[in-house]
Amino acid sequence: MRREVRDLRDVLNPFYYWDEDRRPNNILLSSTGDGYAITFNPTILPEEVLQRAAEIQKQLCKYKYGTRIGINMGPNFVILDLNKTLNVIGWGVTGAQRVMDLAKRDQILCSAAFAEPIRRDVDNLCAINGEYRIKHGNITLDANLWEFTMRAT
Repeated sequence: MRREVRDLRDVLNPFYYWDEDRRPNNILLSSTGDGYAITFNPTILPEEVLQRAAEIQKQLCKYKYGTRIGINMGPNFVILDLNKTLNVIGWGVTGAQRVMDLAKRDQILCSAAFAEPIRRDVDNLCAINGEYRIKHGNITLDANLWEFTMRAT
């Protein structure tokens, strides 16, 4: 097993059950080639998604990995792909990937669809409005993005 995969497994252990026959998961991991998409079950509250994302980022930083996290909320579908692996498709995961593309190293960005409904309940969400170029720089998007910053512990 590659070191990066082993490190990621160590970080995800509190949130992910590797033996689903014994206990089901509330998240789905999908390899993206150079990273992972982590899709949360809709029963997980948005505030908990932020807490988990922050904890995953904090732990990966201990391993000296730079992370960019994009969070979005939207419809997704779980499918069995051609490799007989569970995978996720839909606007939710596609939007999260595009938001992540705009994030800087060690930054957590959230789409307006995710952040605006909870902005009054989460102290450390900060709006970042502007024009962004996405999808290989070919599409200009006027977007309201929200940055989530961890509190010092």
